Amino acid sequence: MKTTRTYFPRLGVLAAAVMLCWSPLPAAGEHQHDHGNDRDHGHGGASVSGGGSPAKAQRLEGMAIHGLTMALQGSTLLMIGRTKASPTVDGIMVDHGREMFERGAEMLRNSEAGTVLADAMRNAGSELEKIETSGPPGVADTYRHMLIALNHALELVADGAILATPGRGTAGGGTAEHSAGHGREMIAGGRKIWAEVSEGKAMTEIHAMGMSPRTVRMMKAVHKFADAGGKVIAILEAAAGGE
Repeated sequence: MKTTRTYFPRLGVLAAAVMLCWSPLPAAGEHQHDHGNDRDHGHGGASVSGGGSPAKAQRLEGMAIHGLTMALQGSTLLMIGRTKASPTVDGIMVDHGREMFERGAEMLRNSEAGTVLADAMRNAGSELEKIETSGPPGVADTYRHMLIALNHALELVADGAILATPGRGTAGGGTAEHSAGHGREMIAGGRKIWAEVSEGKAMTEIHAMGMSPRTVRMMKAVHKFADAGGKVIAILEAAAGGE
C-alpha cells in the first residue's frame, strides 16, 4: 500500500501517554513480588524477557502496543470502508484507515527487538500486514466480519493489559484495584471473542464456504495472524495475572 504524507499530532501524544503509563510486564508465570521488595528491581517489575533495562523495556513494549493497536484500528477502518455502503464516508474511512495501518505497521517493523512481548507484537503486526481486507465474492461479508472481530478482540486484550498488569507504578487504593479488575475483565472478554472466532463455529463455517487455509491463500494468512495474535494474548493474560 502506498504511504501517505499526512501526519497525526494526536497520535504522537497517544504514543507518549502509552509509554508513560505502561511498565514492562513481568514474565509469564512469574510470581508477583511484594511491593516492599520492588526497590530491588528499580521499576517495580521486570520485563517479559526477565532481564535488561526496565526503562528500555518500558519504551519497547509501550511503542509495540501502540503500533499494534494503531494497525488493528486502521485495518478495521479499511474493511468497513471497503464495503461501499456509504460512498462519501467510506472514502474517508479508507484513507484514514490506510494511513493508520501503514504507520502502525511501520512502527512495529522499525521497533527494536528486546522483550518477549515486544517481539510477539512485532510478529503479530507482520502477519496482520499480509491480511487482505477485501474478501472474495460470496463470502466477503463473513470474511470481513471475522477479521473485524479478531482485531477488536486483540485490541481489547491489549488495552485491558495496560490497566491490569501489576507493577505499573500507579497510585494504590481503590482506584488501582478497580482499574486492575476492569482490565482483567477486558482481557477475559477479548480472549473469549478471540477463541470463539478463531477456533469455534465461525471458523468452521467459513471453511465450509470454500475458504480452507489449505487451498486459499488469504485464509492461510488469517490462520497465521490468529496464531500470532493468540501468542500475544497468552503473554498479556499471564502477565496480568490471568488464567
